[in-house]
Amino acid sequence: MQLRLRNTSLAEIARAHGWSKSVVSQALRSPLYLQEVAIADALDLTPEALFPERYDAAGCRRHPVKSTARSGGRNVEGKRPRRHAGAA
Repeated sequence: MQLRLRNTSLAEIARAHGWSKSVVSQALRSPLYLQEVAIADALDLTPEALFPERYDAAGCRRHPVKSTARSGGRNVEGKRPRRHAGAA
């Protein structure tokens, strides 16, 4: 509703960033940092204000987000994801 009041939509945010609409809408259900930032920007909010359950009181993410799109396989904190012993 708030996006509509600002004459935008999840589809418009997706097009502006070269993402699919489903990726942007998925950020509403599960942590996707870049998409969270884009949605928050469209609403003139911070990601912390829009998704408070994903951040602690200090403003740090509760769970690191794995984003391989632009980080070369590293998560937001710059660490490579751990591989399980059985993974090849």
